[in-house]
Amino acid sequence: MKNIKILEQAFKEGKTPKGIVYCFLEQCEKKTECLRYQCTKCKNRAIRLDYAMFPDVLADGECKWFVPLRVVKMAWGFDSLFFDVKVRDAQSLRETMKEYLGSDSQYYRYKLGQLKLNPNQQAHIKKLFADYGYENVDFDNYSTEIDFHNR
Repeated sequence: MKNIKILEQAFKEGKTPKGIVYCFLEQCEKKTECLRYQCTKCKNRAIRLDYAMFPDVLADGECKWFVPLRVVKMAWGFDSLFFDVKVRDAQSLRETMKEYLGSDSQYYRYKLGQLKLNPNQQAHIKKLFADYGYENVDFDNYSTEIDFHNR
């Protein structure tokens, strides 16, 4: 129930990604746990045309397009990560992060919170810092959000 409230809030605030695939299959046994079905229940009523599932996805009784509705802890901001980093390591760590995140501009989007790191990205970056000998590093900010990245 808490996950549904968070999903409703994401739709209300317009914090949902483009290209959601909606599911309208009332007969599906997993509908209460499915992100696609729950998005259908929460979508803005003004949306009249978008991506949707065809009814024959349940032809074998099991939907291979099922996506679990789950909440994750997203992170952003890097000042805390670098707080105790030695000057000699900072530039190399920053460059490696930029490479991992895709570019300089992507790095700064995550730093400023325009984009948020999912748990896998957080773990990767924390491991990178651990490889340099920095344990127990943390990001500046965290928020609890629906995981739209597992679709």
